[in-house]
Amino acid sequence: MEVHTGHLTTRSLLNLTLPGAHNAGNTLLLNQNRMYQPGSQWDDFKDYIAATRGADSVSKVTEGRFHSANLRWNVNHHEGFKEQLKGGIRYFHLKLCHLGSQSQTQPDVSADAEEGEVREGQMESARRRRVEGSEDRESEEQPDAEKKQTGGTNSWYGTLDTSQIYHCHRGYTGMSLVDMFDILGEFLLSHPKEAVVLGFNDLSGFDASQEENLAKFISQRFYEILVRDWSRMTRTSLHVLYQTDERLGVFYGPQLETYPHGIIPSSGHLQESWDKDIGSSGDLEAYSEWVAEDLGKYASQHSHFYVTQNNPNNNVNATFDAVYDRITGETTYHKSARSEEADDQNANSTLIGFSYVNPNSGLPYASLYEWEYEYMRNLPTFMFRELSQHDHIMVNAISTDFMHAARTVELCLYLMRIHS
Repeated sequence: MEVHTGHLTTRSLLNLTLPGAHNAGNTLLLNQNRMYQPGSQWDDFKDYIAATRGADSVSKVTEGRFHSANLRWNVNHHEGFKEQLKGGIRYFHLKLCHLGSQSQTQPDVSADAEEGEVREGQMESARRRRVEGSEDRESEEQPDAEKKQTGGTNSWYGTLDTSQIYHCHRGYTGMSLVDMFDILGEFLLSHPKEAVVLGFNDLSGFDASQEENLAKFISQRFYEILVRDWSRMTRTSLHVLYQTDERLGVFYGPQLETYPHGIIPSSGHLQESWDKDIGSSGDLEAYSEWVAEDLGKYASQHSHFYVTQNNPNNNVNATFDAVYDRITGETTYHKSARSEEADDQNANSTLIGFSYVNPNSGLPYASLYEWEYEYMRNLPTFMFRELSQHDHIMVNAISTDFMHAARTVELCLYLMRIHS
């Protein structure tokens, strides 16, 4: 993105369309060796298979093989965080969990993994940089209450153990937040004309005190390069932000009594809609209609940092059917949960979106990428068509899975040229 600064520097962050990554940390590092147990789908899978295929069918799938196959439905990006940055992603939707004191070690089930599947052994580097990264710089203006509370190799920040925060999806965990911060810090240090926005709006396993301390930890870690407040994000040009070294915007979802320096409350400032029922239904037509409605409602308001989420999920039962048949080799093609209308209209055939069977191969889908690929491939055409129907629109970030399939960066650059 740095090569385009000459074209963009007169704009504020609220007048850009940033390429975004949904669940940015859910990459090929996602694994089942260190589980966030409340998010695990193993029990739900067993209950569903027992109810639809009989209790005896459950014994055909071990927990290890389930996780090895199910992981592929929870990977949102083939590129790691560093590669996403290098590739042009500038808005990062972060889905994080705090493991706390729960048991983290799971049985070694790598021997059960099928060839080519995401394995639990694909973990981030053993290197664990501590809270005070080499490029941290203390500000003389930093209030004592917000200063670093850790020293040496201690990872505690108040009530929060920062070493136990990981990118997370349905129980599986990937890169730690501390490692991600190190990568981000190095990138921004070596690219003085780049700006990045982070969204901390999907947190699990944090109590209120830990949510407060996480905000303080973020503020301390990046104190000198944070965009100071909402007015600076909306009214200050990139040229000025580069001069004052305010190049990291942070939106924070949890409600706090007071927000530390540079932490912008999502409430009232960030519009990042999500309809769980439609978004996780597997109905791609209904999802597209919802995205179009969301664009029409928010893209012309210019009062919030507006993110359009383009990351549908398959119906969870359809995913379980696909995982089961992939593991056992069965070809029952058991119908997953569908609406009555869909059953009435197409009772004897598989439905793309509701079905777990790839109509091109006749086999169960093997991954989220395979299921979502056609939607992502058609996203630029869809976005051009929908946005052309509205006047004075501004989408501040287009958040997608699989940036290369969706051509997220190219799409956003083109839209910014259109509306320059």
